[in-house]
Amino acid sequence: MTPLPLIYSPIRGQLDEEYSCFPRFIINPGLLTMEDVKAWIVHHKAVIEDVLESAGGIIFRDFPISNEEDFLAFYHAFEYKTMTVESPFFSYAPSHHPQVSYAPPEQPLASSLHAAFSLSLTQPKSVFFCMPSFQPSFHPSIHTNIPASRPLLRLCRSDLLYNIYQSTLPEVTEKLEREGLIYSFLMTEDHTNDMYRHFSWKSLLGVNSSEAAEYMLDSGGFTYEWLDTETLIVTSPVLPAISSFTDGRMGLQNNLMNIYTSWPGVRDNPSSFITYGNGSPVGVASLEILLSLSLQTTFCHEWLNGDVVIINNEQVLYAHNVQEQQEHVHEKEGSVLAIFSE
Repeated sequence: MTPLPLIYSPIRGQLDEEYSCFPRFIINPGLLTMEDVKAWIVHHKAVIEDVLESAGGIIFRDFPISNEEDFLAFYHAFEYKTMTVESPFFSYAPSHHPQVSYAPPEQPLASSLHAAFSLSLTQPKSVFFCMPSFQPSFHPSIHTNIPASRPLLRLCRSDLLYNIYQSTLPEVTEKLEREGLIYSFLMTEDHTNDMYRHFSWKSLLGVNSSEAAEYMLDSGGFTYEWLDTETLIVTSPVLPAISSFTDGRMGLQNNLMNIYTSWPGVRDNPSSFITYGNGSPVGVASLEILLSLSLQTTFCHEWLNGDVVIINNEQVLYAHNVQEQQEHVHEKEGSVLAIFSE
């Protein structure tokens, strides 16, 4: 029997053909079981991979995925090797399947990803996301017109942003590529403080003592200074700000925009937290321009039950809404699952 075809559909907010139609949106052609889905993936795998390479991201909708096991079966059909992100700040929690991680409902997806990838020395090639089920929250939205009922995944094409930024501020872009960046940031023990509740060293490092925190930071090549028994300043090694893709394109790394927009206190006083590799500060104006330009290459995905999103981690940045921290994420019911592949 001839396998059912790939069916592409437009989706609201999708970047047009000028931007390689990011992300591509594939709907279920009529597959009823996960066995059918797996066979369909095997048949179309090469095409799906080509689409992911060119577009940077794919959304699969209306497939029969209702739980973690279905998501895992979807992922395994691609026969990829799963990796663990090597970062002391990796705040995703493991599920009962060791290959699957999840962002718990009390933690914003953006904060989890910023912590995991912004300061990671290794990066997965692709990331599979899924929200198998979701029960809407009825808490009112406080600081935004976007309904609080569903979490959002903001994805920005890093190569497209690089191209715009390079044409706007070529000298800054060249210096980012040449010097790299060093990040410093404040971490506190208190995870109940609204401002720092997703950035406490206990929760981000997954430890309960200062000795264990120091071990984790040492293992990642970070330096640190304790200001008191509960608070420390952490400084990264020199990290790349620009990456080269295998096809010759250039793109921004996850760290710069994410840390500038999400880590407490950084945007208020960036010169104290973000410097070039030679120690000179990165100008506020150049950072604000980068943030403004990113809106042109960002897609905001609103989850529906069973959605699977695959992103090319080399090409995609995890964009951030600064208001997301202030909204307290409304303690959403339901978790976004993630699998990281090499």
